[in-house]
Amino acid sequence: MWIFGSGRGVSIFPSWRKHIADCIFIGPEGDERTGWVAPHVKDVIVPGFIGPPPIAQSAAFESQAVRPIFAHFRGSYTSARSGEENFSEGVRLALVRATTAFRLPRHIMARKLSSGVYEYKASPFIMSNASVDPKAYSREMQNADFCLCPMGSSSWTARIYSAIASGCIPILLSDHISLPFDYADSP
Repeated sequence: MWIFGSGRGVSIFPSWRKHIADCIFIGPEGDERTGWVAPHVKDVIVPGFIGPPPIAQSAAFESQAVRPIFAHFRGSYTSARSGEENFSEGVRLALVRATTAFRLPRHIMARKLSSGVYEYKASPFIMSNASVDPKAYSREMQNADFCLCPMGSSSWTARIYSAIASGCIPILLSDHISLPFDYADSP
């Protein structure tokens, strides 16, 4: 068995299959484009570690009947890192274009405003590449119905697990991802 503790571990040692061909790979990322993992054959994809959301640790976090944010994404749109010229395969930039043109129907907007949280009154859509502190990020996700999880450097993103931990419905935007325990075909 060979364990890579992070999703980027496999790319750091790309010839690992050649050296340890009979091993089972266990790791948090299942990017099917690379061919480095075989989750439907013998490798195991497990959930990545994200730690608890900062606000969920306090008694102040309570689920709301109506969440004021319809959809949330906060992250990089592009990458300047070497080897990432095709960052997100353009998915994140397409998402920016789509969300800037999107308007919620009036009846949904009225329901969002009825939540009593007016911090997001200008727009119940958070689509930003600006950084915020971890507590603010967690609060935004906990106040959102849907959390957009587009691919970035790879198909996998910890945002999926952050969304679930925040009670936000993750919307996966990647055609190349194998999720944890996605390999089981048995009844």
